[in-house]
Amino acid sequence: MDNDVRLFADTFRVDTIIKTTVYKSDLIGIFTIANSNGIILPQLIDDSELERIRANLPRDTRMAILPSRWTAIGNFLLVNDSGCLSGLRLSRDQVKIISDTLDIEVEVGSIENLPYIGSLAVATNKGVLVDPMISSEEEQVIRDVLKVPVYKGTVNYGSRLVKIGVVANSYGLIVSDTTRGSELARITEAFHVEE
Repeated sequence: MDNDVRLFADTFRVDTIIKTTVYKSDLIGIFTIANSNGIILPQLIDDSELERIRANLPRDTRMAILPSRWTAIGNFLLVNDSGCLSGLRLSRDQVKIISDTLDIEVEVGSIENLPYIGSLAVATNKGVLVDPMISSEEEQVIRDVLKVPVYKGTVNYGSRLVKIGVVANSYGLIVSDTTRGSELARITEAFHVEE
């Protein structure tokens, strides 16, 4: 196991790390969305990538392809084990795929009236870190749908696109090395983890 894989496995307390691409890109987070129950992939994933993921997932993990013209589904969906907030109006079939695969309810919402909520926030089962410019109404929707506290913060010296600098689950987090100490303090508070 190489050092990066070991870092992820130890930090997130997982047994399986799948090294793959989606659409031949390393930017997995913008193309996928997952929780403890399943993973949703975009239509543009190629067969070899799909098979690599399928072969390495634990058997009880559900997997689905989301038929959508939007390929960067990770940028438009905000998910944890309690709910899903979509920045896009989804069809009934798309909602059913997400709901059945991830075993959660799906609601529509926004951050700053923008649809790419998956870029502007990161969610775990312990908390959500979100763009500080969010309205109080949008913040309440996130709190109601994901059923966790919402914290406002930035990464990378003030970037409001928090997803570009944070990968987190309920056990740990990894942040970009350009994140300031004050930002890191807020991030660790949001996800209730110790450094």
